[in-house]
Amino acid sequence: MVFFLFALTFSRVSAAAVFVPPPGKVLLVIGSDKKSMVEYVRDIKMTPGGFMIYTSIQEAGGLFEQNNHGAGDNHGQYF
Repeated sequence: MVFFLFALTFSRVSAAAVFVPPPGKVLLVIGSDKKSMVEYVRDIKMTPGGFMIYTSIQEAGGLFEQNNHGAGDNHGQYF
């Protein structure tokens, strides 16, 4: 959370900041397991600005195939 806030603040300095919403708007990123994200999009009927998943540097599990290490399924390629 701290890193995200820092990155967002730092991005506001750049005139070409792509992920900084216009004044009065919010960039919504949801996560973190596949089931919750699918249900959110289905129920709210809107696609958020981004999706968050967990992976590991060693295996990159959950990026290209479904993976679960006990906190719900992750599958980045699905989204």
